[in-house]
Amino acid sequence: PGDMRLPLLLGTFYEGMRRPADAIAQYQVVAEKAPKSEDGYQARSRLAALQTLTDPKLARKTYDSLLADAPDYVLALAGRGELNYAERRYDEAIADLRGALRKDPQNALALLVLARTHTRIGDRNLAEDAYRRLLQVNPGSLDAAVELGQLLALGGQTNEAMGLFRQVLEADPKNVAAMSGLVDILSADAEKYARQMVAQDDPQGLGPLQLGRVLNMKQDYAAARASFNDALQKSPGNIKALEGVVTAMMGQGRLPDAEGFLREYLKDNPDSLNAELLLGGNLIRQGRMAEARDVIE
Repeated sequence: PGDMRLPLLLGTFYEGMRRPADAIAQYQVVAEKAPKSEDGYQARSRLAALQTLTDPKLARKTYDSLLADAPDYVLALAGRGELNYAERRYDEAIADLRGALRKDPQNALALLVLARTHTRIGDRNLAEDAYRRLLQVNPGSLDAAVELGQLLALGGQTNEAMGLFRQVLEADPKNVAAMSGLVDILSADAEKYARQMVAQDDPQGLGPLQLGRVLNMKQDYAAARASFNDALQKSPGNIKALEGVVTAMMGQGRLPDAEGFLREYLKDNPDSLNAELLLGGNLIRQGRMAEARDVIE
């Protein structure tokens, strides 16, 4: 019963089993019986981390009390730094996190939260430095890689950002944040090159067609429709441009307008089977099944 390592280990076990109330009870045993021992410091730090999720004010009291007894305790400095970041007390967060890193330069939590803090307050270079240090310490940190990639992309360093996003997706193919970052970069490049194509004023309308696709993906439906219309005027039989106009109008929720557009198009192009199919699909989306069936048949 006097071995404080046992309730500390049991509390850690309960945390892993997602039983925070049981973990808190064990940590409190250690905190009360041996508050100024190494086991006690660790238990109080874990106690504060759990309290952060339910009662941040109580968590702060626990951290402050612990750091009054052990001013250089890394887990407490990193934990209170994270709490300060969450509460937007950025100067205090930076002070705590730097204190933790002076004692333990490779503390992954302190580096991650420090990077996020510098990002939040606009210190891009310091944020980038913290992320790079973290990735040296822990190359497998997907959060750090994604967030550094996002930071680099905003700064125009798209090639390195794309490399980071692709590394993340190799490790975690379902990482939505990395996918999103990659799509943002690719769509930005795609729009740039599409606008350059538009400037060439090619008679086939390939430039406005590609620009319309990019704008549709960005859900800028009004601009996409205008671009697809431009492509269709240059090449009236271009099925992809026709589909683009209809898709953009439906993206705006303008199903009846899309129907009217297709009917007008069919007056000038009565043999366009693709236009008939698009019209049938439009009528289905409007719930007009009998009319849709007639068109499709």
